Amino acid sequence: MEPTGSGADAHERMRTTAGPSPPRSLGALRDSEGLARAVFESASEGIVIVDEAGAIVMVNARTEALFGYPRQELIGQTLERLVPERVHDAHAAHRRLYAAAPRIRPMGQGRDVAGRRKDGSEFPLEISLSFAETDTGKWTAEEQERIVKALEIENGVIDALQKLIEEIENRPP
Repeated sequence: MEPTGSGADAHERMRTTAGPSPPRSLGALRDSEGLARAVFESASEGIVIVDEAGAIVMVNARTEALFGYPRQELIGQTLERLVPERVHDAHAAHRRLYAAAPRIRPMGQGRDVAGRRKDGSEFPLEISLSFAETDTGKWTAEEQERIVKALEIENGVIDALQKLIEEIENRPP
């Protein structure tokens, strides 16, 4: 079986080959919207939706919990509100490049990525980017997963290895 291509390819195939949707009743549309909103709000990862200019247009409850902001304080702000100040300019440049050629992908491969809470504290994140194109424009979705547990395990392994090296180095000949 041959691979079907990237996630972006699949996204494009769905958008272009699905054909016209069958007519739906107003009630069915409301139910569909309600389900989509419930899934968005209950996601275990933080989700931020931004417009083409990088302005935050929607966040879910997990994003509020991760970053310490109520959503009202985030809506309309640029995404840089949620990244450390030292990388604002670089992040804005990367965001503009992504908006020019969006594709489904992880963000920051090979680099440490951090989020910035309302109180200014930082925490490590893994971020995935996806996009949607609608009649009202292009939207980027950023899914954030806090990776503290993985880093705690990694740090524990490093500590154990350092102790082992010290024991080996301190053994009598």
